[in-house]
Amino acid sequence: MEIIKGFIGKYIAGESGGLEGAGLLIGNKCGKVRMINARCISLLLILENCFEEHTAGLDVAEVNGIHVIFRGEAYNIEELYFELDMGQNYQGNISPSYVAGLLFLKYGVEFASKINGMFSIVLWDERDDSLYLYADRFGAAFPIYYFLSSKLIFASQLRLLLQSGEVSKEIDPYSLAAFLKYSYIPAPGTIIRNIKKLGPGEVLIYRRNEYKKMRYIDFKVRKIGTYSEEEAIERYVEVLTRSILKKMKGFKAEKIGFLLSGGLDSSANVALASTHGDKGFRSFGIGFDDPNLDERPYARLAARHFGIEFIDYLFDGHEIEDLPRMVWHLDEPFMENGLFLTYAGFKAAKDYVDLIIAGDGADQLFGTGGFGRGRPIALRYLLDRLKFTSLFDKAKEHLLGSLFYRDNFLFKAKVMLGRSVDFNDWFFWGYDDEELKRLCNYSIPKGGIKPFSNQIENSASTFADYYEHALIHQDIEHYVCQNVLVKSYRMAELFGLHLREAYLDYEVIDFLLSLSFNLKTKGNVYQFLKGSRVTKYLHRAAMRDILPEGILKKSKQGGFIPMKLLLTDSNKREKIYTYLLNSDHLKKYMNMDFISNLLKQYEKSITNRMYWQSYHDSKVNQIMNLLVFCLWCDLFFGKAYTEPPDCVLSQFISKR
Repeated sequence: MEIIKGFIGKYIAGESGGLEGAGLLIGNKCGKVRMINARCISLLLILENCFEEHTAGLDVAEVNGIHVIFRGEAYNIEELYFELDMGQNYQGNISPSYVAGLLFLKYGVEFASKINGMFSIVLWDERDDSLYLYADRFGAAFPIYYFLSSKLIFASQLRLLLQSGEVSKEIDPYSLAAFLKYSYIPAPGTIIRNIKKLGPGEVLIYRRNEYKKMRYIDFKVRKIGTYSEEEAIERYVEVLTRSILKKMKGFKAEKIGFLLSGGLDSSANVALASTHGDKGFRSFGIGFDDPNLDERPYARLAARHFGIEFIDYLFDGHEIEDLPRMVWHLDEPFMENGLFLTYAGFKAAKDYVDLIIAGDGADQLFGTGGFGRGRPIALRYLLDRLKFTSLFDKAKEHLLGSLFYRDNFLFKAKVMLGRSVDFNDWFFWGYDDEELKRLCNYSIPKGGIKPFSNQIENSASTFADYYEHALIHQDIEHYVCQNVLVKSYRMAELFGLHLREAYLDYEVIDFLLSLSFNLKTKGNVYQFLKGSRVTKYLHRAAMRDILPEGILKKSKQGGFIPMKLLLTDSNKREKIYTYLLNSDHLKKYMNMDFISNLLKQYEKSITNRMYWQSYHDSKVNQIMNLLVFCLWCDLFFGKAYTEPPDCVLSQFISKR
């Protein structure tokens, strides 16, 4: 049985697209291909064999002139099939493409909002020669990249567009700066000028050489009344259990693995799966030599309590050697503190299972408040109320002296102030706007790199309103959609694993978003400022009688690695420094004196006493961002690797 691994297409109104050249270029490298040519559209599908019976196979369908290609998964496909009164024809396997075509005919352009899953859809309506490109609600697991001129070229991977010969390989300076700041590139931008990607819940409609892009689904959920705490707990356990059981469907238990850190979220997944699902699945966790960072004792506690096998992996930093393969699979420059932790989790599981069920996004669905124990959103609320936000934003521009860029209280205060006055500074791991102006040898916009709105809705008046706004627009749309899912799905792909998410299910999301503030978190604005609020309140309450006491009392630890582990080997550091300082890609876009000084300062800091872990992580991440950009350019420009490199980092950079 085969599934769609990827696709590249061309649409030219009134004439055949023709992708024979692209087929010759990528066919042998990516596996089996299938060409689809119609009146105005040409598509090249890249196929691979699927694991088991979890998919309906190669999914291309035509329904009354509606041609559909569905890539990904739909978890509620059977319910939709019966909703369309097709139950009498049910024979076991249901084509998501066929159902999508029926839904389009019945509901129109917003039909995809009814599909609970991770997917991308290409839909051609031959009745009026119109093409529709859909990203799912999250927009990251199965992305769509596109290039618009007199024709529309689109693909499931950026590298397929670059290999096609249809677009110019020219770096987009603004997107490069965004990557250097955030360690990833928010939609709609990409690293290549004039190539865009669909964002969460977006559809691109192309008809008669005209196009429009619209949001067909978002994360604004209507409040559905007031739950008592007991009612909310019962309902939450019900929808989360249903999500986990859906995600286990189609795989034998021994081929299913759960990522298990020993925290509340991953332990809840294992608890509900072992109580309500088939036993025999495994769990996997990551550990460190440093006992202050090692969560394996908690993971073992949870696994023993529920009778689940636990397989651990010791992370020591040598994993950086696989960075060239990681960059190739990531498809765009991407480097963030949690990337290697995600990589290690899948690496631990690759020889044992086919399916991984992860607990990504749980923190964000309940709201982080900007991390820092929620202080940033509390400060923002107070500053807005006092009408001081713009004043403090201007004050931030004067915190430029060297003292504010050292491992001290001033650096920490500057970071907290930035998060408080500007949502664009909530989640960044690289260079701030001032550093970008010194690093890049091209102009950075006067206001800095600001891809996200810094405005609060006019209707927001209470602290709960502010918290809800940040939860939706920053925690979910920014962090989960643009960061978490990208690294998780790309790393699963690297190891040939199938990934499903327990919490990122429409039913779970819509329920949690419909809840009142006091069920998501406990604490008033002053408790947020003191760092004493209760996070994920409903989740904690729901797990009170389910999880072991040791797990319930565990403080938040995981999600990231100590970045310095990646650069502990002095010989390897020297090779990386040499590679960076000799890179023509860096010389073209960046100030090499700044980079040289950055590397020298990092060497000096290695033996210094640590004040704040996040400072040291940010310095390593700045170096890693440069390394990833250079690797990406060497992989996709010049020789242009059409398949993952077969050498490790030390070998790859020594050849340059």
